[in-house]
Amino acid sequence: MDKTCYNSIGKRIRYVRHGKKLTQEQVAERAEISANYLSRIENGTARFSLDVLIQLINALDISADYLLIDVIKRKEKKNMSIQNYEKLPETQIEFINQFIGLARQYHILK
Repeated sequence: MDKTCYNSIGKRIRYVRHGKKLTQEQVAERAEISANYLSRIENGTARFSLDVLIQLINALDISADYLLIDVIKRKEKKNMSIQNYEKLPETQIEFINQFIGLARQYHILK
């Protein structure tokens, strides 16, 4: 993921957190990360793993697609489609497959 993707996800996390009237400390505790790390994620200055992303999705009780909608829209604007999936670098395909597997494991996707 590029820096703009991390920024978009961080902004969405902050937006959802504010909408639910939760503090960074509350969300961080639920996600089992530090409040400082959450602050850096929200500001787009921290990279995070897929596991942390799923922990945040669960902590905020939101769907993965809602959290990633800005990233998905940006990719669509760059003509990224499912037809181009096989043309992606192996590392990106692996990331997508891991995300789908973890999402199913945590019952985010059926």
